Amino acid sequence: MTPELRQQLIDAMEAIFEGNAGRIEHAMTVLGHAETILENEPGDPDVVVTVAILHDIGVMPALKSRGESNHQDQETDGPPMAREILESFGFDETPTQHVCDIIAHHHNGGMYTPEFNILWDADWLVNFPGHFGDATPTDRANAIAKIFRTETGTAIAREMFLPED
Repeated sequence: MTPELRQQLIDAMEAIFEGNAGRIEHAMTVLGHAETILENEPGDPDVVVTVAILHDIGVMPALKSRGESNHQDQETDGPPMAREILESFGFDETPTQHVCDIIAHHHNGGMYTPEFNILWDADWLVNFPGHFGDATPTDRANAIAKIFRTETGTAIAREMFLPED
């Protein structure tokens, strides 16, 4: 992926989030983790970068219509929005469909491709403290073992969320 295309995807995400700093920061932090994991794990870099940037864009239609959004909204509304963006940038059908499939499952965990597993771990690295921040070290260690799918994501999670012995 060219730096220009990467930036165009970021610009599209920022436009969808209408300057919401928290949502933009979340996407960019997930992107950073995904790129770090990708350094040591197999996966299509273009798909990983694209889905990391766009994975939560489906939150916006529900926020606009109801004032709130849940995970199902993101998985339902995100893929068509992503498809429109990717088609406008000339993405081929196969990677476009893969990105859309990942977005459609990124909260329910129902996929096991290398690209999905990288996004899954990157998103969990950001979301883990909100779910397990008050848990005991043993409970955090057990959660990490159950949740994370890549060796690299697991290692990063252990480093970030478990106290040193």
